Amino acid sequence: MEKRGERIDSLDSLRGIAALSVVVHHSLIMTPIFWMVFRQKEPLPDRAALNIFTFSPVHAVWSGQEAVILFFVLSGFVLSLPYYNKPSLEYPSFFVKRIFRIYLPYLCALGIGVLFNTLYNEHARIGNLSEWFNDIWERRASSAELVDFFLLRTGSFHNIVTSLWTIPIELKISLLFPFVAYILKRLNGVGCLLVLVANIAFYMGGKRLGFQDKFSDFSLFYYQTFFLAGAITSKYRKKLVLIFEKLSKPSFFLLLIVALLLYTFTWTIRILPEFLFKPLQGIPGDYMVCVAAVLFILLAISGDKAKWLNAKGLVKLGEISFSLYLLHPIVIGLVGFELGHIVPPAVTVILCILLSILMSVPFSRYVEIPLQKMGRRLSKKITTKTVLTGYAK
Repeated sequence: MEKRGERIDSLDSLRGIAALSVVVHHSLIMTPIFWMVFRQKEPLPDRAALNIFTFSPVHAVWSGQEAVILFFVLSGFVLSLPYYNKPSLEYPSFFVKRIFRIYLPYLCALGIGVLFNTLYNEHARIGNLSEWFNDIWERRASSAELVDFFLLRTGSFHNIVTSLWTIPIELKISLLFPFVAYILKRLNGVGCLLVLVANIAFYMGGKRLGFQDKFSDFSLFYYQTFFLAGAITSKYRKKLVLIFEKLSKPSFFLLLIVALLLYTFTWTIRILPEFLFKPLQGIPGDYMVCVAAVLFILLAISGDKAKWLNAKGLVKLGEISFSLYLLHPIVIGLVGFELGHIVPPAVTVILCILLSILMSVPFSRYVEIPLQKMGRRLSKKITTKTVLTGYAK
């Protein structure tokens, strides 16, 4: 498990791979055929290659929603680490670093998206590309929407930067997470699992009572499940890693296959016979993805069997992963509207993926990293005697 300061290289790489899969996902569904199979979630006749690419573990290559859940589990794992490792932490310092780490880059990407929304909102539709793509920047964003985006409220992010819908969730939960980690740190394993189950039960019960329709942020409890799973895994990572390190190579790869099957659960079950598909259909797919995410994390940090994740290129991909996640919908919009009517869809997809990676490098270097450094400098100037979490300086 390679470390740089407080960072774990293999987890950076895992985040980078997940971010790239989101880019591939959005680049593919800008084409009509992939948008059709993704929306219908049914195998298409006479499309064997497409069906294998969609309804098998290979779907992990372009798993969008699944990657978001993996991000949340990773965030819970990483955010809770300092609270388990150090006897004292200051919340104000943490708050400042989170704002500079997430919110300010989000505002930069939002500003770029608003600019192109203004320039392209009366665009002609591109016949070669999907309905999903043509809905990007299809109308001018209202001032009320912009205020909502600024204040991290829900809205039509697809019309600005489609990936940004997860950022308010990430930021709101992460800002409250030190208090959750404080509780988990003082509980035993059974207590931690009870917190996780209670969170799921509260969300499901509240949803049945209509809380999700009445309170816009009630869905945070749904996503908090994934943060909690990551945090609990983080707390018991040393014991779990000892178990995973003892796995033989065949067992390791078998567990990796199981993780991939769970990660693509929603898709792989659709090619099963009807008598198997019906009972499995009722299992919440996102929770299967959550289990897979925990397995991916443990496999990634356990011994030499996953040392390929420490490859320099993958670690670099992890370093630019947040910029890649923020910027790629803007690149997709620009490439599609400027070239979609000229070049074949396959070429458009490849250009979107390559240019998204390319443009993320300067954004990371000149926007994201400088903002992180500013946040760290400012947080060092903050001194408190006692913080809200109960930790004393």
